[in-house]
Amino acid sequence: MKKAIGFFIFLLLLLLVVLYFIRSDERVNNSESTVFVKKTEGKYELYRNGKPFYIQGASGNSHLEELKKSG
Repeated sequence: MKKAIGFFIFLLLLLLVVLYFIRSDERVNNSESTVFVKKTEGKYELYRNGKPFYIQGASGNSHLEELKKSG
């Protein structure tokens, strides 16, 4: 009897993990996102789904001093 309960719990947890990954994949592949650039008072801002979107990274191998100064 204990083995049957353990197996049932295992299957339930496996189902929850599979459902979690299916849902997270839907969030990543949402093609209905709206992205646009808005200019306000000489400043450009990137918006995604109506909210400001901030890029938190950069890469490259030149102009690194300017990149560092820009934050």
